[in-house]
Amino acid sequence: MSARAARTAAYAACAWSVLFLVPHVYWAAGGTGGLPDGDALEGLVAAINYAAIALSVAAAALALSLLPQRPPAPRRLLLAGAWSASLLLGVRGAGGLLQGLIDALGGSDDGSETFVIAFEGLFLLGGILFGLAAVQYRRASASAHDRPGKRQPDV
Repeated sequence: MSARAARTAAYAACAWSVLFLVPHVYWAAGGTGGLPDGDALEGLVAAINYAAIALSVAAAALALSLLPQRPPAPRRLLLAGAWSASLLLGVRGAGGLLQGLIDALGGSDDGSETFVIAFEGLFLLGGILFGLAAVQYRRASASAHDRPGKRQPDV
């Protein structure tokens, strides 16, 4: 069961990364849909968008590396990457959600709170998915490490 759960969690984290990547590629190509002011990205904001693209690709690769098969990197390195992604995304999402809720409860009337809360919730979801992938990978790989010389069966 732990190999199946690890696979599911790794694919879910990869899917989140790819779905997060899609709008950033769209914006990099000049699209303006979904942008608050409707203008194309320029300058520092465009650079941040390109960084988001690179990080999304790296996150998808990391998630696929957490599949319970022969990993391409040392177990501790993969777990450190997964936990780092979980922590960074989770803190970013939780902090943004908190700020959005404070703004909404404080009576801000610009209408952006709903967008902010939904957007920040995506970061929190990514943090949760990478955390689950780390936990499941650790369980699956620990059972494989407990039996030296035995390959974990595909479930």
